[in-house]
This record gives sequence, C-alpha cells and structure tokens, in this order.
Amino acid sequence: MSEQKTVSIFVDVQNVYYTSRQTYKRNFDYNKFWSLVTKNRKVINAIAYATYRNDQKQTCLLYTSPSPRDGLLS
Repeated sequence: MSEQKTVSIFVDVQNVYYTSRQTYKRNFDYNKFWSLVTKNRKVINAIAYATYRNDQKQTCLLYTSPSPRDGLLS
C-alpha cells in the first residue's frame, strides 16, 4: 500500500487576482486550480494571504503563476 501524497497551498490573493486581470485580461479559476492541485492528495494546509478590499472576487482561495495555457484563466 502506498502512502497518500500531501499538499499545502499558500496563496497571495491580490497577486493572483491582479496578474490574471492585468496581464491576461482574464479571471483566475480557483475551483479548477483547487481540483488540479488536490487531486489524489490530502490537503494539509490551505492559507490565503490577502488585504481586505471589499471585493467579492478576491475572497476566493489559492495561488499559482497563471497562464492561459494551463486552463486556470477564464
């Protein structure tokens, strides 16, 4: 029996949000990202770093360096 892989996720919310919007003119798909990085893995930690700006679109979770090729931008 093999041991299940684990993952810890740390997100700079504003960095993801503004990079996606300004560089790629798209929205980051946090749900798709979550599914991708947690597939067949046990989540140990999931922490989002953010400054509250009363913007509902920034209250989602997760981090990556988004690219239109990875399908995380919509």
